[in-house]
Amino acid sequence: MFSERRMGGGGSGTPLPSDEGTIRSRGVEIDLGRLAEVRDALLRKLTTASDAQSNDGLAVTLLFNLFDDATYTGVVERTGTTSAGYSLSGRIQETEFSSFDLVVNGEIVFGEVTTPQASYWIRSGPGVEYWVSEIDPESFAPHEDDVLQ
Repeated sequence: MFSERRMGGGGSGTPLPSDEGTIRSRGVEIDLGRLAEVRDALLRKLTTASDAQSNDGLAVTLLFNLFDDATYTGVVERTGTTSAGYSLSGRIQETEFSSFDLVVNGEIVFGEVTTPQASYWIRSGPGVEYWVSEIDPESFAPHEDDVLQ
C-alpha cells in the first residue's frame, strides 16, 4: 500500500515535525486506487456472504508495509461512508488484540494500526503528502502531573 515518497513530486517535501512520542517516521506515497479496490472487494463480499470474517482464506486483505521491519496483513472487516469518502477497519491477521482504522476522504488519508507490540499512525501532511509514524505507547501513559488530586 505504501511506497517511498519521491521528493519534489506532488507535495512540498517538507518533513513532518516530530511529535512528542514519535519513535520514527517516513514519508510515503499511498496507493489510493488500491484502497478503493479493497473497499469494493469488501462490499462485493458482504453482498454475497453473511459474514465478512467467516474465513480468513477468503478474506479481503490489505498490506501495511509501514517500515522495513514492520509489515502486517490487515483483514478488512468493515467499511463505512464518511461525508467525503469512506473508512476501512479490521484486524491484523494472526495477531490477537490488534486493529486498524483508515479514513479516506478524497486524497486525505488518516489511520492507525495497533498491535500488542507497537502503534502506528498514517496521516496526511502538507499538500498531498503522507507520513507513517511509529508511536511510543508510553507517551500516552498518565503522568504524575495528569492525576487529579
